Amino acid sequence: MPEYNQTEEKIIAAALHVFLAHGIKKTTIEDVAARCGLTRATVYRYFKDKRHLVRASMMHMVNVINEALASLDRHRDYDTEKSAALIKEAVGLLPKGDLSTRTIELKQLYPE
Repeated sequence: MPEYNQTEEKIIAAALHVFLAHGIKKTTIEDVAARCGLTRATVYRYFKDKRHLVRASMMHMVNVINEALASLDRHRDYDTEKSAALIKEAVGLLPKGDLSTRTIELKQLYPE
C-alpha cells in the first residue's frame, strides 16, 4: 500500500467521497479541492491529473477492504458474525454512494 502524507490522504478521502456521491465523470478537480478546503493547484501538485486521483481514491477503497480481510486471517477463531461485523465496520469507514454504478462508470472511463 502506498504511503501518503496528510495532504494526499485528505485529497484522496475528499475525492472518494465526491466520486461516489456525484460520479467520476461529473466530478472535477475543483470539486475535490473545494471538498477538502484546498486549491485546485494544490490538488494538481499532488496528483498529475484526474486519472491519477481516481486511481488513488479507488485503490484506497480496495486497501480498506483488504485490510479488513487481512484482519480476518489474523483472527481465524472469529465466528461468522464477528467476521461480518469486521467487514461491515471497514466498509462503514468508506463514504456513502452508489458503488456499483461508480464501478461501471470507472470501467467505461478507464477501460485499461
